[in-house]
Amino acid sequence: MKKHSVRSLLLALTLFLLPLVAACTEKTPEINPYIRVFEEGNLSFGVTDEAAGTCAVLGFAGKETARAEIPASAGGFRVTEIATSAFCNCETLEEAAIPAGVVRIGDNAFYGCVSLREAVLPQGVERICWNAFYGCESLRRAVLPPSLAAVERNAFYGCKRLSRVEIADLAGWCAVSFEFYHDEFCSNPLWYAKDLTVGGELLTNLAVPAGVTEIGNSAFCNCKSLKTVSFPSGLTHVGNYAFANCAELTAVDLPESVSEIGERAFFSCAALESATLGGAQKVAPFAFAECAKLKNIKFPANVRQVEQFVLASCSALETIDLPESVEKINMGAFRLCGNLREIRFAGTVEQWRAIDKVVFDPDSIYADLDWDYGWSFNTNVDYVICSDGTAN
Repeated sequence: MKKHSVRSLLLALTLFLLPLVAACTEKTPEINPYIRVFEEGNLSFGVTDEAAGTCAVLGFAGKETARAEIPASAGGFRVTEIATSAFCNCETLEEAAIPAGVVRIGDNAFYGCVSLREAVLPQGVERICWNAFYGCESLRRAVLPPSLAAVERNAFYGCKRLSRVEIADLAGWCAVSFEFYHDEFCSNPLWYAKDLTVGGELLTNLAVPAGVTEIGNSAFCNCKSLKTVSFPSGLTHVGNYAFANCAELTAVDLPESVSEIGERAFFSCAALESATLGGAQKVAPFAFAECAKLKNIKFPANVRQVEQFVLASCSALETIDLPESVEKINMGAFRLCGNLREIRFAGTVEQWRAIDKVVFDPDSIYADLDWDYGWSFNTNVDYVICSDGTAN
C-alpha cells in the first residue's frame, strides 16, 4: 500500500513538472501559432496577425548576447509580444530593452535568465504571463507600467535579489490582478522586494486614491515600508492578501462602503493595533490572523458568519464585539487568542445559544491541518456578555 502511494505521488509530481520542463526547453511549440517566422538582426520573429501588422519576438536567432535590443518593429510588423519561452534559459542575458508597443510578456519569456538585472516594462504592457521571470536570480529592479492589468502565477518566482519595485500610478496598481495559488505570492514582485516606490518616492504612507472601489489580491502584500493607509469612501472590496505581512502597518480604518474583506487581507500585520471594519458583511478566513498587537475588534452589523481562523493567533486580543446578526462561528475563529477574556454579543442569551458554533468542519480546505480546531480553543473566555445577561 505504501509503495503504491509513493508511486502515485511520483507520478503526480512528474505530470505536474513535465509541462513546465517542456515549455522551457522547446522554444518552438508543436503547433506553430505564427503565420510565418523570419529573422532580423540577431533576433527571430513570428507574425501573429498579418492584417493588423503585428508580430512577436521569438528569441535570439543565433548566438545569445548579454543585451537583447528588441525593436519596436521588424520586417514591417509592429512587435506586440514577447513570445512564450522567447529568452528561456538565456543565461548570458543581462539586459532586455523592451519597446513601447509590447502588450504581453509570454509564459516563461525570461524563465531562468539568471544574469538578467532589470525588468523595465514600458507603458502599454497589459499582462505578464505565467513564469515570465521565474528564476531570474540576479533581478534587482522591476519597473511596472500603469497599463498593467494582470500578472499570472509565479511570474517572479525565485527573484530573491529583487529589492526595488517602481510604479507610477497607485490607482492602476490597486486594479492589477495578481494571481496566486494557495500560499504562493510570487506573482507580485513585492513578495521579494518588500518596498514599493511610487513616482520615485518610497511608499510609507498610502492614501488609496479617490475613485478606487477595489484593492486587488496581494496588491501591497509584504510591503515592509508601509506604515499608514487611508481608504476612500466608495471602496467596496479589499482583496485576498491585499496587505498581508505589512509589518509596520499600525492601524486600519475601513469606510462604511466596504462590503467584503478578503482572505488573509491583513494577515500577520505584526504592528497592527486597531482595526475598524467599516460596513463589511463578509470578513474572510484568516483576514486578521496573527496580528499579534491587535487588542480589540468589532464586527459590523449584518455579519452572519464569523469565518474560519479569522482572528487566529491574535495573541494580544482582549475583547471581541459581535452583532446580533451572527448565525455561525466557524472552526478556529478565535483559536490561540490567549489573552481573549471577553466576547460581547449584541443579541440575547437565547440568540447566542442558537448560533452554530463549529468545532470541526471535515469539508473545509483547512481540515487537514494538524491543529486543534475549536472555535475558541486556548482562550480565557468563561462566558459571553449578551444584551440580557451572560451565557456560557
